[in-house]
Amino acid sequence: MGNDHEEITQLVQGSRQEMIRAIWRVVRNPEDAEDALQEALGKIWRKRARFSDHPNPKALLLRVSLDAACDQLRKRIRESNRHRDWPHMETIRGCFASASEKLLAKEQMAEVLQSIAKLPRNQTIAVLMHDVEDKSYAEISQALNCSETTVRSRVSRARGRLAKNLVHLRFTDTGGEMV
Repeated sequence: MGNDHEEITQLVQGSRQEMIRAIWRVVRNPEDAEDALQEALGKIWRKRARFSDHPNPKALLLRVSLDAACDQLRKRIRESNRHRDWPHMETIRGCFASASEKLLAKEQMAEVLQSIAKLPRNQTIAVLMHDVEDKSYAEISQALNCSETTVRSRVSRARGRLAKNLVHLRFTDTGGEMV
């Protein structure tokens, strides 16, 4: 038992910043990020024996973190739907010329996050690990305990659903052409 405790403590300490970044990329809210991190740490502690047996414990750690972030995002969406109040989303960082562009970016980010939250859990995790966290298909297949072909399929399906659900968010340049 003591050995599991030391191993998981070292693993979490060495990966804490990566866990926080992964969670933040999903929830983009300080309170939600803290809640998701605490939930992930609790789950990691309860299932610490699984990590020592896992072929890629760091990938599994990231999966648990993303899972907690998705759960937190879904919870926030349910609460906002219940209150008919949309949650405050952090403005997408970057250079914007006007307040209207900032508002548009904020609304688009909210819509993207809602669309991701509506994906099946396995697709959500696969697309976030691959496209946001830049993990290889091999790392994701180890974390999800499935074949690389399954991971590729999940990422492809998730991208397809997101493209279909978010097609109206495509930007146009000043000439009206799609970018």
